[in-house]
Amino acid sequence: MVTRTGFRFGAPANLELAKLIFAAKQVPLSLLGGIMEQREYHRTDWPSVQMTTSGELEEFDYYFDFVVREIEALHALWMK
Repeated sequence: MVTRTGFRFGAPANLELAKLIFAAKQVPLSLLGGIMEQREYHRTDWPSVQMTTSGELEEFDYYFDFVVREIEALHALWMK
């Protein structure tokens, strides 16, 4: 979505949308702040992603780091 459409999480309307989505799911936005500590936890599922995806893939860290960079745009939401 981000790479193909130019969607930006940090755009004001998208920040509001993120707040609404997390509220609807009753998930605290503060969980996003701890994503870096979850790298190895998520790495364990990487083989199943590789087995169910066609085409070439980058390494796990490429995708995880991309997500972390995108989440930074939402930083203000969990720091309130």
